[in-house]
Amino acid sequence: MLDPQVQIELLKRTWDLAAIEASQYEDRSVQRERF
Repeated sequence: MLDPQVQIELLKRTWDLAAIEASQYEDRSVQRERF
């Protein structure tokens, strides 16, 4: 079993990556609407 602190760090990192991907996806859809 992982250390609770390690699990929290992994969760944060996963959340950050998901947020970055979501914002990039939004940027693409906005650019598509402009054209």
